[in-house]
Amino acid sequence: MNDRFIKGVIAGTIAGLAKNIPDLFLHNVFRISEKSFWDYASIIASGRHPLGLFEHTYSFFFEIIFSIFLGLIYIFLIPYLKTNYNFLRGAIYGGIVWFAIRAWVVSFQITPLLQEGRNTMIVNSLLSILFGIILEWIIQLLMKKNQHEGVLG
Repeated sequence: MNDRFIKGVIAGTIAGLAKNIPDLFLHNVFRISEKSFWDYASIIASGRHPLGLFEHTYSFFFEIIFSIFLGLIYIFLIPYLKTNYNFLRGAIYGGIVWFAIRAWVVSFQITPLLQEGRNTMIVNSLLSILFGIILEWIIQLLMKKNQHEGVLG
């Protein structure tokens, strides 16, 4: 598998799922954060928080699509961001994505997303950094798999 597009899709999907699992618990079970990533997706897509199973599923689907999009951007940026500190590169990417989304929300005054408490801000920023680290890790695994296939196949 030497296709960077497919690797970006796979890495974005896995990192998005890995980010959403703790988000689910921190938001819905422990009630630490006020807004989940699903809420962001729903508010951007429909203008309001998701209601019911169908809307939550719809929001989750588009949150994963957004994670795939971020994975694609990242995998095509990697050749321009050469470093020996790959996980730091991933963490910074995740942090920048979170910050850019917050800046976008504030700039365009997206009212349902403006009022965010400290806990939500901390949870979402840390999970975004985790997303970037996992994204980097999955891409490294896929690249190593590709190298082994080249030797064996």
